[in-house]
Amino acid sequence: GLLIHNQNTWGNNNTKLFVENLIKTKKINHVGVSIYDQKFIPEDSLASIIQVPGNIFNYKLLTSKKLERFINKGGEVHVRSVFIQGLLLMSPHKIPDYFAKLIKPLKEFHNLCKKNDVNPITLSTGCIFKLIPQCKLVIGIDSIEQLDKIINKTKIQVSDNIVNEALKIGKQYSSNLWDPRNWS
Repeated sequence: GLLIHNQNTWGNNNTKLFVENLIKTKKINHVGVSIYDQKFIPEDSLASIIQVPGNIFNYKLLTSKKLERFINKGGEVHVRSVFIQGLLLMSPHKIPDYFAKLIKPLKEFHNLCKKNDVNPITLSTGCIFKLIPQCKLVIGIDSIEQLDKIINKTKIQVSDNIVNEALKIGKQYSSNLWDPRNWS
């Protein structure tokens, strides 16, 4: 497969001709694009994969009708920024001052995890799988041990009540800082 990194490149005719040639010559089977905004969800049949950001504090795109149509046509969704570059997994007292505005919602998230004896990884991924059950996750790791931990914690089921409570926390705290593109 081939994933186009820049969402603005997808609309370029040269890009589409290039991709069509790669598919025609059987060099790739699937093509997609990494996007940030629902207006860039491809509506043509050429794209079969999209990569989107999503986490409990930034899931508007994951619940869009346009994304639902893409999935219903057989499109595959890969969700990145599930842990907000690790910020969601940090202890709130270790959050850098730059993110002071996010400490209260992060504390609420961690308190919900503690109250229900749920690991933050489990709850974070559980929320994403509730919104898009068939999605794939794109995660960054520092070690094999970290990968094993994430895989194991992701397999644990979380009750719908806890997931819904987490998503409710996420919905009430909007900030452009949930999008790593806005970090300086």
